[in-house]
Amino acid sequence: MSEKKRSNFIMCFLVGAHLVQTGLGNSSLDQIHTVFASVMLFCMFFFNVPIAAFTVLGLIALSSFFFTSLLLFGTFMLVVIATFSLPLAPGNRSILRFGLFATYFLAAFHKLNTDFFNPHVTCSTLVFELFPAFESLHSNTTIVAVMPWLAIMTEGFMAMGLLSKRLVPYALLTAISFHILMLGGSIFSMALNLLPLAAAFINLPDAKTELRIQRIFSLLLLPFILRKWRWAFEFQSLDWVVSDQILQASAALILSGFAFIIFQNRRRCEPLVFADLFKNLKGKVTFFFIFLWGAQPYLGLSTMQSFTMASNLRTETNPNHLLMRHVPQIFSLQNDLVSFDEYSQIMSGCDEKTLIKEPSPKRVGQSGIIPYGRFSKIPRLQVESLHLRCRNQNQGWRMYFQFRAVDEPSQCRN
Repeated sequence: MSEKKRSNFIMCFLVGAHLVQTGLGNSSLDQIHTVFASVMLFCMFFFNVPIAAFTVLGLIALSSFFFTSLLLFGTFMLVVIATFSLPLAPGNRSILRFGLFATYFLAAFHKLNTDFFNPHVTCSTLVFELFPAFESLHSNTTIVAVMPWLAIMTEGFMAMGLLSKRLVPYALLTAISFHILMLGGSIFSMALNLLPLAAAFINLPDAKTELRIQRIFSLLLLPFILRKWRWAFEFQSLDWVVSDQILQASAALILSGFAFIIFQNRRRCEPLVFADLFKNLKGKVTFFFIFLWGAQPYLGLSTMQSFTMASNLRTETNPNHLLMRHVPQIFSLQNDLVSFDEYSQIMSGCDEKTLIKEPSPKRVGQSGIIPYGRFSKIPRLQVESLHLRCRNQNQGWRMYFQFRAVDEPSQCRN
């Protein structure tokens, strides 16, 4: 299949990933992004969309850099990179494959810490809380002891399998099964964001099959289009359409359909060319940026939004990583902490309307509860950022660094 024809299937997922995002930090930008992405997906149902249109879509999303750190949160960063790279030569798609490998590898690496293996506080059993029928498994000591190893081995296979042409379809099937299982936690956004990168190395037999699949997925993305319109234009009448149940059902169908496509074309996956990662500047910069973003906790920077979800990782005050606990941090932002009382005093200047978004802290002994969970201390930079946001003031450079509160005693750091 020609490069031009082959890109249509990938781009369908890419536009859908943009529609999953509910906000870019500026109302006008949100509206432009919503209209442009929706029109592109509508046109794609009937005919091809010029590759230049995807560049415009990427530039619109890139503009969010000036308004919010959402662009750099989690996998949306990868989606923006994919917007500019996927329509190009196969070598650039190999670079994205390395990026997806780095994402899953770092997610598994972060979990190599003492608290993740502690049965009393491990986040590996969060899946039991998503399904009432599994709650009783919390009391099974054998299963609780096995879960951390199972989680690390699963994410490790998802990462390492992407490096092998023979294993890549099974690594993707494992990843899709994992994300479908976690849909109960409403993290479908991450799952759908990863699809464009996965689609980059799946070959389809002919253009007719590709167009048929493209149209089916365009229809399945309809709830996400409506959710985007609901948020961008505040259409209250769409509330019933964008319920979590409908969105999760749509996401499950998309992921299941993609899994079927992978299985049907498992022998048509592209081989990975390692030389593509290093032979040009784009490859080096892309891979380095993704890897550096995930390594932030060990540098003394962000402890949130760096592939650390449900990892129990602690790099401030008393590091718990088995391999990195004694590695000195370059930056000191994680260790400049304020107490609960200081936090309450700083946040007292927020008006009641804004505090609906940032609930007032509640005291629990010597600690407190905020949207980030129970804590005794919290990085000063995070408090400054929250304070500016609750007053609707520009956070400036602070918004690009996100920190978890320091919880004592240790608990699942989801």
